[in-house]
Amino acid sequence: MTTKVLALSGSLRAESINSAFCRAAARLATPPMTVSVYSGLGSVPLFNADLDGDPPPSVRALRSAIEGSAALIIASPEYAHGISGVIKNALDWLVSFEGFVGKPIALVNTSPRATLAYEALGEVLRTMSANIVPEASVTVALLGAKLTEDEMVRSPMVAGKIRGVLAALARRSGGGHSPPAEPSYALVTGYASMDMKSIHDFLASSYWSPGVAFEVVDRAARNSMCFGVRCEEGQVAFARVVTDKATFAYLADVYVAQSHRGKGLARLMLDAIVRHPDLQGLRRFLLATRDAHSLYGKYGFTPIANPSRLMEIHDPHVYASSRSR
Repeated sequence: MTTKVLALSGSLRAESINSAFCRAAARLATPPMTVSVYSGLGSVPLFNADLDGDPPPSVRALRSAIEGSAALIIASPEYAHGISGVIKNALDWLVSFEGFVGKPIALVNTSPRATLAYEALGEVLRTMSANIVPEASVTVALLGAKLTEDEMVRSPMVAGKIRGVLAALARRSGGGHSPPAEPSYALVTGYASMDMKSIHDFLASSYWSPGVAFEVVDRAARNSMCFGVRCEEGQVAFARVVTDKATFAYLADVYVAQSHRGKGLARLMLDAIVRHPDLQGLRRFLLATRDAHSLYGKYGFTPIANPSRLMEIHDPHVYASSRSR
């Protein structure tokens, strides 16, 4: 039996992040669940209580779509610290509609800063006797990321969040089996967000820094720009950039834990690194790799054009010698 989920975006903008999130959810849904994005909110007239008993056709269409759905996804922006007029007007037409009462709802916030509207919208829905599903109601940092619908579908972090939302709705709506459960990944930045123990555990057994001491790894991270990926298991990926933030940068210690490879986590970190405002306009950005040339090539890295111009002081046994002191 198909589980029908209806997604409502509180924005009418063509490039709305909330609408893109809803469309991405529709693409990521797997049988027996389907997600359809409602496109008629722009035609719903301003609420008029005198017409509530015999509403206009656009309102009847909205009510019919909601009644025929097992659950709802509502993603709406914040305007002037308040609920968007689009979604509030739609909800006003649903206050007296019995088909809305008890409907499982995933309430999605695409901007971590937009807490006032999110909380106000939750209060309105609870007043209307909606069934807000806590485990399906998430905040996803999309505002400012400028991700397209396609990029959301490909992003391990965003796609993981969406799959988690759909799985929670499937469980709550009794719609058969949930979509395949996958870890929900999140990009984290800055030394304070890093799990230095897990990072050291990996690097100390890597081919490029075997046996490196924790103190060395920790000091290196403190003096670098740090990027990582976390999921329910903890930190599963890491990269750091050594830079003067003006002319030069060096990308180092990039890794993804073995069991989480093939999910685009390295690209998730590299996307954030190459777009970071402190790493723009550099004269030279270097890295060293043994087997990931094709990955880095997609971000503009090329072999050294004149390797004879570069020199180094290289001590491959420095970590072993430091342990023996």
